[in-house]
Amino acid sequence: MFRAGNHPIQAWLTELTGVVPPSKGLSAAFSEIVRFNLNEALLYNAHSIRVFSFFGIQLLLRIFFIVLAMAIPYRIEIKLMLLDILISLGLFIYSFYPLISFTLKISTELLN
Repeated sequence: MFRAGNHPIQAWLTELTGVVPPSKGLSAAFSEIVRFNLNEALLYNAHSIRVFSFFGIQLLLRIFFIVLAMAIPYRIEIKLMLLDILISLGLFIYSFYPLISFTLKISTELLN
């Protein structure tokens, strides 16, 4: 529906303050990723493929762990759930690290 350069949502933080957050251009980049224009997506946001891949990998992990949980005994299920949490948490931190670190940095600057 929307292509890069035709998004109705403006980057207000950048327009009001001049600060360019690491999330700027993600919508446009996602539009290009779903059209398999990966090089163009990276031009809009250098972190876009990293963030977008988080959701794709999570979908595959959900399917994998559901199938695995249905095939194993209950007492192993708890260990499997902990493994799922650790993998998901690690993947989240890796995928969103630029956005998390920016938010923490800005928050720290505002509080001081």
